[in-house]
Parts: sequence; C-alpha cells; structure tokens
Amino acid sequence: MTEADRTLKVFLFRMVLEPNLKHQKNFAELSISRPELLAKILQFSPRYLHDDKKIYLTSKVSTIDENGLYFKFGVQRIKKGVFFDEKLKDFIESDKSDADYVHCFYDTKRQLLAIEKKSSTDTPKSLAAKLAIAIDSVKKK
Repeated sequence: MTEADRTLKVFLFRMVLEPNLKHQKNFAELSISRPELLAKILQFSPRYLHDDKKIYLTSKVSTIDENGLYFKFGVQRIKKGVFFDEKLKDFIESDKSDADYVHCFYDTKRQLLAIEKKSSTDTPKSLAAKLAIAIDSVKKK
C-alpha cells in the first residue's frame, strides 16, 4: 500500500448548533451542552429528502473516544432502469437505486467536522450544507 492509498483528504468545517429564536427559551433550559445535543441529533441518523430522486443520509454513528464521532454521509439516487424478465420474456422499466458516501468525523470538544474529499460525490461544502439541513429537520421534530 502506497502513501497515497493511506491518505484521506478532508475539508474542515466548524459545526455549531444554533438555537432557533422561536425556541430559544426551551433550548437554554436543556441540561446538556450544545455539542452534546448535536452529537445526540447525529445519533438519530438524520436524512434530507432533496427531491424525488435524491435522499441524503447519515449512517449509524460510531463513538471513537469521549470527543470523537465517526459516521458516513452520502446520497442515495433513484434512477429509472430497465431489466429483462425471463418469465415474461419482456423488458421491464423499474426504479434502480445507487448510493455513494464520504467518511465524516465530528470532534464534539472542538466542534469541528471533517468531511472526506471524494471526486464521485458532491463537494464537501455542498455535503456540509446538506448535513446541516438534515440536522435541522431533526431539531424541528
């Protein structure tokens, strides 16, 4: 294995949980810190339905140490596809699904999110924005 094979290129983002002004009173009354709350929200594996053809998903979160969380974040794409049915002897149109993901690490103490740079997925900046939307959808529930 070469050095390039072992290297994981990442982008760093500051990920801080901000209260919604309408619910600020309730947010302040919580008995845990904002980073701890964000870690708990990530445990729910948030998702974001972008449109009928794309769903952004968070995998199960693994705890690395007292401050580190590891998870995968990616997109599932629904595409029209065709397959041949041997019994019917006909071509059938159906939905096919494929997915791609990046590795993510969140340091709760420093509130830093590392997102892998991978050419087959959206840019890390775009993925960070989609993750923020997914997290926000969990906060609203």
